[in-house]
Amino acid sequence: MDATPAEPSSPDGDRPRGAQRRVFLVGGAAVLLAGAGGGLAGVLATPRARSAPEPVAPPTLLAALDQERTLLATLDAAAAGTAPRDVLNQIRGNHLAHLDALRGAVAEAIYPATHLPAPSGSASGNQSATRAQLRAAEQAAATAGARRAEGLRGADAALLASIAACETTHAELLA
Repeated sequence: MDATPAEPSSPDGDRPRGAQRRVFLVGGAAVLLAGAGGGLAGVLATPRARSAPEPVAPPTLLAALDQERTLLATLDAAAAGTAPRDVLNQIRGNHLAHLDALRGAVAEAIYPATHLPAPSGSASGNQSATRAQLRAAEQAAATAGARRAEGLRGADAALLASIAACETTHAELLA
């Protein structure tokens, strides 16, 4: 007689172990194929022409823009006699130029340009700034601008470094 050994049966005696193993492997493969098929269907279902994400203005430039607005408001709140009016007018003109240059840099970074609100031209509250406060604000702006410029490259870095240098000059004019 042919004595081929029978496959050992499972502990519960229903199926041989080899058949159980095959069922397990086939079932696992089916699950893997179903998962891969679902992933592939998801990829194929997405539109091919994806729209580009909305451009976002660089936070560094936005921070510099906010700082220029604050400096303008502080200058506008300056008490009469704080510094010679012609000096304050020159400093204010410089800050308006800085604001315009920063707006241009932001607009270029997020083309098409978003509409940035114009400076209000008035300080928050009715408090007048003293000459020392104006000088301190200019020094702080110069330091912050130089730090921001260090983190950038190219035209944006040059712009912020130039503004920081100008604000250092303002601080000296107010000394």
